Amino acid sequence: MSLNWKEIDAVLAELPLTDAFVRKVVQPDYRNLVLTCYQRSRTFHLLICLEPQNCRMHRISSSAPRTARMQRFMQILRSRLQGGRIIDVEHVNRDRIVRLTLRQGGEICLLWIRLWGTAANVILTDETGLIHDAFFRRPARGELSGARYQPTPPARPPDNGFAVRDLPGEGDFNSRLEHWYGQRERQQRLERARDRLGRQLVQQQQRLEQRLAGLHDRFTTVESGERWQLFGDLITSNLHLIEPNTEWVTVDDYTRPGNRITIQLDAALSPAENAQRYYRRQKKARSGRRHLQEEIRNVERQLKHTRTQLQSLQHEQDPLRLEQQLTQPRAGRKTADQALPGLTFESHGFQILVGRSARENDLLLRRYARGNDTWLHARDYPGGYVFVRQKPGKSIPLEVLLDAATLALAYSKGGSDGDVYYTRVKHLRRARHGKTGTVIPTQESNLSVRLDRDRLRRLKDGVEEQSSGAQ
Repeated sequence: MSLNWKEIDAVLAELPLTDAFVRKVVQPDYRNLVLTCYQRSRTFHLLICLEPQNCRMHRISSSAPRTARMQRFMQILRSRLQGGRIIDVEHVNRDRIVRLTLRQGGEICLLWIRLWGTAANVILTDETGLIHDAFFRRPARGELSGARYQPTPPARPPDNGFAVRDLPGEGDFNSRLEHWYGQRERQQRLERARDRLGRQLVQQQQRLEQRLAGLHDRFTTVESGERWQLFGDLITSNLHLIEPNTEWVTVDDYTRPGNRITIQLDAALSPAENAQRYYRRQKKARSGRRHLQEEIRNVERQLKHTRTQLQSLQHEQDPLRLEQQLTQPRAGRKTADQALPGLTFESHGFQILVGRSARENDLLLRRYARGNDTWLHARDYPGGYVFVRQKPGKSIPLEVLLDAATLALAYSKGGSDGDVYYTRVKHLRRARHGKTGTVIPTQESNLSVRLDRDRLRRLKDGVEEQSSGAQ
């Protein structure tokens, strides 16, 4: 809800703008502008909000935070207004257009503040109306650099049916406006965050459910490897009966007395080598089923976490916490809700990725890990790469590091207590002519970890709680 003309008059009546100096100009985002003014030992901050539903101007109790990158309009305002003095303030034609006349050095500038909802704008001109720049450049309205701006008087006089709202709160009208709009914007921000996050979580849940169904279908079709184990055992127990260069052999099946089974052989291999070939097939099939089972558990854990987030969505009252959970897609990178290679774990709000093979290690390293992510690996044993994804402005807590180190030991050939070394991904160097995924770490640190099965179980179950098992 925008301010009406009487409310704008009430705001201006309480502000000592005439003869005030503009000390600082801040544009915190693409809809707001804050002027920090000083007059007679008093500093105050003037907010100009161009959000269509909350279009307004009034005093606020604190300045806006500095932005990392200066916006275009803020730069020209700083060069033209900062250090200047406001010599006149006028509510033009009572048409919700406020004109500030400022003098900086020997130059006079006009700052036009139009509070018209969807047509709101802030325009900087010289004293003749030549536009220096505008907050929103609108060529259709002639509001761009080099054009001229002079507001047209309204066809009718201002409507006297408007009144100054009796807003709740304490203090003058500016203070009550700040409180009322602050509450309103916080609620709007909360609803927007809930809506966006809800849509993301529903889409993520649908993708995970589809992926889980596909994994279950694959699992039912993958051989367990018991048949290959039996063939290898039968060949080994009948080596003395098998002639060289034989393509088929029929032997007694000891698992079902009285039955005989025919096994295909590779004539180019010896009987013992044929037995080893079947054992390798059995090992590969067993490993494939184990990986599928791990992947199913991993997706089930993610699905459980997503459903929990959906259930708690309506109870969360902090918009910032909801916004932090929103996935921000990055150009050229996979988004967070697409399938990642390997396994994914959550620890105290940090995402941990684990590769289980050389191929998964290499994929994670090349396509998903970023320079500031943390890489961990069990020392002295081959095993999976573990990555802790960095969160902007956050350092990795010790508990998260211990969780990641526990996973590094669990998914290594050692599988027991040991040392884990870790470093940033940007400090990894690929080994020349090395095998797939082989890297050489630099600037690494060492962590001695006791493989705590309770901690590992907590990670696999997706339970977020403190644990002190690793040291």
